Amino acid sequence: MNGPPTDPFDRLAAPIEPLHPRPDFAGDLRSRLVAALDLPVQLPERNPAMTIAATHTRATTLVPYLAVADAAGAIAWYTDVFGGAETMRVTGDDGRIGHAELSLGDVTVYLSDEYREYGVAAPSGGLSSVALYLQVDDVDAVFASAVGAGASVQEPLADQPDGDRRGTLLDPFGHRWMLAQPVERPSTAEYAARVAGSGYSVAAPAAPTGAIWAALNYADAPAGIAFLTDVLGFTAELVVADEADPTVIHHSQLLWPEGGTVQAGSANRPGNPYSERPTGAESLYLVTADPHAVWARCQAAGVTVLQEPTEPDYAPGTMVFSVRDPEGNIFSVGSYGGG
Repeated sequence: MNGPPTDPFDRLAAPIEPLHPRPDFAGDLRSRLVAALDLPVQLPERNPAMTIAATHTRATTLVPYLAVADAAGAIAWYTDVFGGAETMRVTGDDGRIGHAELSLGDVTVYLSDEYREYGVAAPSGGLSSVALYLQVDDVDAVFASAVGAGASVQEPLADQPDGDRRGTLLDPFGHRWMLAQPVERPSTAEYAARVAGSGYSVAAPAAPTGAIWAALNYADAPAGIAFLTDVLGFTAELVVADEADPTVIHHSQLLWPEGGTVQAGSANRPGNPYSERPTGAESLYLVTADPHAVWARCQAAGVTVLQEPTEPDYAPGTMVFSVRDPEGNIFSVGSYGGG
């Protein structure tokens, strides 16, 4: 025989390869060790390149972030029932979904599996501290689809006194959804009348004790008011026209949806010295969370543009533009961020 003796069992030997534990076992063991040894939770280090310096505290986006006991199942349910689309999924080495993003129409929702070691838990016992109010185009169809897919009804679908057709349900993962479709928008007085005797009352907020109202003089006041309401988006709360000549506007109160009032009236009204100011010489800044909608109306109306939409240095991530009304007044529109 040549060479050292060999063991016949060597032919049966297989290379040693590490075996990874099951993802659910790894996640459970990690959580139990952290809790039992009272270890500090180690979060991933933040990439310095991703650090964003906060320059002000104005909120710009609010995204619901849901924790569920079965994130993969919830993603499938929300996409099937609400017609959503998954746009991102981050999965940990233990198999749990650490982060996922869904698009429900124009709405974005984040979700993840439970991470109790980080204090993140799903609703339990049929109780949920937060309700998600979701407006849809066909609430009857979506509500029926949700119930058919396992959601439980908390409040049946019905026309509500606030003008919505709405119902409330609990999805299979414990989250509470208020599905709604706007039908009408009653005035505060009408809303209050509808709920009279129900144990609830409705009232508009008290008017501020102090305010500054801008005033505009127009050679053609009805046309000026039409521009302010139809193009810019003001709401005409009150318009006082002359009884003998309706084209003469003595007083008006035009409300900006996000706060503020503008008065518009006819120039050179007899006995009113304030109306003698030159027309077309005013300049106002309108603050809105949706300048894109105002810009679209201005474009559709063929308004004279003084400044195309830009991102101002004082409010990064926002937009501002300026237009001139038919009589020469200048309106700057943007989401002012301070600074």
